[in-house]
Amino acid sequence: MDIAIVGGGMGGLTLALALHQHGIPCRVYESAPEVRELGVGITLLPHAMRELTALGLGEALASQGIENRESCFFNRFGQLIYAEPRGRAAGYPVPEVGIHRGRAHLTLWRAALERLGAPCVLTDHQCVGLEQSDRRVTLHFRSAATDTTRAPVTADVAIACDGVNSVVRRQFYPGEELCFGGINTWRGVTRAKPFLTGRSYVRVGSIQNGNLVIYPIIDDFDGQGQQLINWTVQVAQPGYDRNDWNKPGRLEDFLPIFELDVRLARRAQPASPLGRHLRVPDGGPGPGRSLDLRPRHPAGRRRPPDVPARLQRRGPGHPRCAGARRLPGRGWRATGRPPSVRGRALGTDGTRRAH
Repeated sequence: MDIAIVGGGMGGLTLALALHQHGIPCRVYESAPEVRELGVGITLLPHAMRELTALGLGEALASQGIENRESCFFNRFGQLIYAEPRGRAAGYPVPEVGIHRGRAHLTLWRAALERLGAPCVLTDHQCVGLEQSDRRVTLHFRSAATDTTRAPVTADVAIACDGVNSVVRRQFYPGEELCFGGINTWRGVTRAKPFLTGRSYVRVGSIQNGNLVIYPIIDDFDGQGQQLINWTVQVAQPGYDRNDWNKPGRLEDFLPIFELDVRLARRAQPASPLGRHLRVPDGGPGPGRSLDLRPRHPAGRRRPPDVPARLQRRGPGHPRCAGARRLPGRGWRATGRPPSVRGRALGTDGTRRAH
């Protein structure tokens, strides 16, 4: 059996390596003229690392990324809601790894070249369509580099791994379009000192008011102890057009969603583990300034919609009071008692203690 894999991304390459491991011949056709280290951060969860480890790539990938030890959820004010261990710290036999997408892709690409051989891993083959009979499939390609037609390729089976904008899928479902849910995303990386444990996967806020996901992907990036930290901003924007991921993003498109007042960040630091660690992304408002990327609390809104009612407590992390709790029928009252957060209390130094 001869299998043609359309697309040499991480999915197509993983499939090719698995087929080769089982003695099934295959060829990979990648549209890009050259495979380079592109993209930002991704997370390889334990179930993915299990399969990649079975292909003999687990150690190579783990050594190029950062093993996540914990997952932390913070509210929009930077207060910890919940944290749990991840990967091997949670009992899995394999790690959870944050890694630069380009590094992971190149690791798979080089492994495919070595195991399948260069004649079976081809670049500059952009699929433009296919034809099939009862027994064979014929694929048509063009060269993206020269804009010329390539010779057709036949195979027993063709498997489309050419991504969310798949040419092969469009041929079978010509009227199908991606459904835009109204959530836009911006992604980037920042050079910064390690924050929290240096192995923390952090989520802050909510999609409705601005959600921030942060985790490190490369350790000691510059030889001076700084990490390369991946960040993703997601926000629901009904009525906005869908972002084009082939175009560069602009900081001014999403930074207004978040609080940039350095004085507010410093004032919130005692109970906000994030406020004292984050830095302005490269090209941001100014080098070396502290950055509090927690979403703003809209003026006049008493109840943050992204925090359950039982967790809505103003505490040391709130800029207007050192400690507060809600008294039945009497609204917010400063009491000096740290707020309750899922059976735990925040101390004035930002630590947690049991009730």
